[in-house]
Amino acid sequence: MVLAMRTITFLVRFIGYVLLTIITLWVSLTPLLFILFYTINSNDLIYYLLLPLTLLITWIFGFFAFSILHPLLAVKPFLPPIKPGMYSHKDKLTILMALRLAADGISKYWLKTLEWIPYIGPLFLFPWLLRRYGAKIGKNVYIATDTRIDAPLTTIGSNTFIGNRAVIANHGNHGRKAFFGPVSIGKNCTIGYLSLVPPNVEIGDNVVLGVYSAFKMNSTIPSNTIWVGLPAKKLEKNKKEDNSNDAENN
Repeated sequence: MVLAMRTITFLVRFIGYVLLTIITLWVSLTPLLFILFYTINSNDLIYYLLLPLTLLITWIFGFFAFSILHPLLAVKPFLPPIKPGMYSHKDKLTILMALRLAADGISKYWLKTLEWIPYIGPLFLFPWLLRRYGAKIGKNVYIATDTRIDAPLTTIGSNTFIGNRAVIANHGNHGRKAFFGPVSIGKNCTIGYLSLVPPNVEIGDNVVLGVYSAFKMNSTIPSNTIWVGLPAKKLEKNKKEDNSNDAENN
């Protein structure tokens, strides 16, 4: 009886999430489809001349509409919050939490089509998008749009830079089990190109992780340090904070 109820609950959540995702996507694209339909069926030249501009506006509108509506209508009502820990791959809860991690995928691909607009994506749209799906992100955070970031269990402090193709992961696999864990990055940090921050890592303030570098899981990284390598090793104390304090005193 309990197993049957769990199966029914899983199916309701799974099907509900898929259906609401499709509906939300359809609603978000409706203005763009309407513009295309109206233009094709119109004999007025002005609509064809304005088509590139109207398509751009409705495409951007669709991105914001989907990124706002999808978490509210599909993700939160149907997908459970991710709880750190180890889970069997066969567990239905694991499947739902994996869906929760991947829920922002459509919005991320949508955002990549807007990369041609300088600075808007990394400085404003990507951090805003990740917040919509559960990330806690401070002010003035730069996140390259081709990074891979799991939003739900991620915290990023203000004035932090996340470089191209970096990976901040809340999940991994251990044999036949999946595990989920939080990542916390402090203020004024730099995460370099093609670097990796795995689950269960807490990074202090003013920390630099060099290019092609990776922290070990279950690590606590002290503030004002520089790390490079696979796995990353501490090089020296980061002088940035000390120098800024000296400048203020002078």
